[in-house]
Amino acid sequence: MNRRRRTRVPFETRIRFFIAGQEVLSSQTKDLSLNGVYLFSAARPALGTLGEVEISLALGPDPLRLALPGEVIRQDEKGMALQFREVTPEVFTHLKKVVDYNSGNPEAIEAELIRFSFDPARKLRED
Repeated sequence: MNRRRRTRVPFETRIRFFIAGQEVLSSQTKDLSLNGVYLFSAARPALGTLGEVEISLALGPDPLRLALPGEVIRQDEKGMALQFREVTPEVFTHLKKVVDYNSGNPEAIEAELIRFSFDPARKLRED
């Protein structure tokens, strides 16, 4: 059973993960969703580790970089998944454009946003 609530799209770019202001890894992404990112890495911060995720959206001397808090939520033999903890409206706009474009079906992404935003059966997570 797939418990994912957001579509993941293939998206290869450079990503950096910082813990307490120190870069712990710089790697390549595999895929991206509005909730998080999977990246290839031999580094294995503990599950639940919080840090700052920096995603480069363009190559070249001055790429657009998105910075947002993230948490290590899953690991496997090839890398790890980071869940975004807080997404500002500006960062969300950029993430949504990337996911829309790479999904090939922006209408389905929009439907996910509506469905999961207004699902009365959804349990709210308390932090």
